[in-house]
This record gives sequence, C-alpha cells and structure tokens, in this order.
Amino acid sequence: MANALPSVIDSRHPGYLLGMTDWRKWRLTYDGGDDFREAYLERFTTREDQTDFATRKSMTPVPKFAGAAINDIRNSIYQRLRDVVRKGGSRVYQEAVNGNNLGVDHRGSTMNAFLGVKVLTELLVMGRVGVFVDHPFVPNGATLASVRQPAPYLYKYDIEDILSWTCSKPEAPSEFQAVLLRDTTMQFDRSTLLPTLTVQRYRHLWIDENSGRVHLQFYDAEGQPVDQSGLPSGEIQLELDRIPFVMLD
Repeated sequence: MANALPSVIDSRHPGYLLGMTDWRKWRLTYDGGDDFREAYLERFTTREDQTDFATRKSMTPVPKFAGAAINDIRNSIYQRLRDVVRKGGSRVYQEAVNGNNLGVDHRGSTMNAFLGVKVLTELLVMGRVGVFVDHPFVPNGATLASVRQPAPYLYKYDIEDILSWTCSKPEAPSEFQAVLLRDTTMQFDRSTLLPTLTVQRYRHLWIDENSGRVHLQFYDAEGQPVDQSGLPSGEIQLELDRIPFVMLD
C-alpha cells in the first residue's frame, strides 16, 4: 500500500528543526524551579543509590539565577520604551496603544507593556518570537456600526509554535507567503460553557497567487480542516493582502 501523503500540519521549517533540541533547556533554565531540577539534576556517581539521590533531590533548591539576570536586562531596555512616542493612526489605534478599551491585546496592555514584557522577555530567552494581529469575528452582512468596538488586537506565538513559514522575498523577512502556527485552545462543555480540556489546533495562512488575498484554514490535531470552534469547515478568504504576522529574532 502506498504511503499516505504528509499532512499540512506535519510541515516543519528547516530553521525549526535546527534549533528545537535546545528550546526545552533554554526555557527551563530561565524558569528554574522543580522542572529544571527534575530534568537536569543527576546522580553524583553510581555509588549514590536511588534513595540517597531522591533525598538529595528533595533538598536541592534551584534559584532562578539565569531568569533574574535576563529580567534585569529586559527591565533596563523596557525603561527606555517610555521615551517612545507613537503618532498618527486612527483613534481606535491611539486608544489601544495607550491601554484604553482593552488595550492592544484585549487584556488592557499598552503597546509598551506588550512589547516590553511579553515580546521582549520571550525574545531574550528563546531568541525568536512571533506576533499575530487578529480581529474579532464579524458575521457576514454585519456593519461596523453593529459590531461593538471591532478593534484589532495582538498576541504572541512562542518559538515552539511557529512551525513553518515561507518569506515572500529575501529582503523582507517578515512578509510571508505562507505560515503554519500551532494554537493551544480550550474545549468547552456546551451545557455549562465551562472549559473541559486543552486541545491543539493548527492555523495555516497563505497568499493566493491568483487573487493576492490571504487565505486561512484551521486544522485539528488529526489534520482535518475545521473552523475556530472545531467544526468541519473549509478555508476562508480574508480581506487582506498581507499575512498579519511578524517574526522577530
């Protein structure tokens, strides 16, 4: 029997495969604590039996020395962001970057706070981070006046979740022809509306060569095309001519 064709969600960029062996160590080194100790504390010699090793492990503290040093660097850079002045743009943009009307991330963050805490920390620890510009879903036929504050918002993608990408041109490394991202979402009980478990979903965006528009397709963990709710669905054409994703490294 012929081998099945690989699924879209299995695609990995060579840059992803090259660095992934170190990512867990970098993240645990920054976080410190019990997880680092469990992963990297080893027996002194073969003469240390498991009982002695377990006793020593239970008494071994793991101070966050690396994390504290990185945070000092981040805070030093963050303090300089207060001198940044953002002018122009729409009224909605200006309100968002100043932290009003749910801010730039729908969590009340100013642009400086989002960049200085979330983005900069991840960049210093892992060396790469992605930022996605999203927008609340607007039903077909709805007018802007009928949708409450349809402001775009930002969220970051950790390096582990930026699976594959193709740049539009070498001189524009953050203009993409296609990207594959991994989301971690909640599944909810339909009767109580409370979360029941965490699931992974994949987001594939690409620019159609014919229309020049961005197309979007979600996939579940089995590689089946779904919508944001996990129900079977086909691709969506967005009214965009550029994929709203930036990767910093």
